[in-house]
Amino acid sequence: MKKNILLILRSAPYGSSKARDAIDFILTAAAYDQDIHVVFQSDGVFLLLNNQDPSQIPAKNTSSLISAFEMYDIDNIYCERQSLTERSLSEEQLIIQPVLIEKSTEIQSLIHQADTVLTF
Repeated sequence: MKKNILLILRSAPYGSSKARDAIDFILTAAAYDQDIHVVFQSDGVFLLLNNQDPSQIPAKNTSSLISAFEMYDIDNIYCERQSLTERSLSEEQLIIQPVLIEKSTEIQSLIHQADTVLTF
């Protein structure tokens, strides 16, 4: 049975395994043909940055995994504009062009529509 799964990514790409675990879950669920919706919020917006270079730390670059979303038909990708603004980031710096969420009520609507909500 196909589920509507919403993942809210709020963690920075490096420093813990949360972001990597979230991306692994997203790709696995998509491979099993689940309806995946992803919201990047707070420090999670850093996952979307183009030209990441974690070579100075022992970590794998998460941007290549984010780029794979298209191959897995993950089209419902959202980013909170306020989170970008608070971190002085622009849309041009993002590896993919998600739909920008203007209001917190839009996130609440996504939460209410989902069968399952996971926050990382």
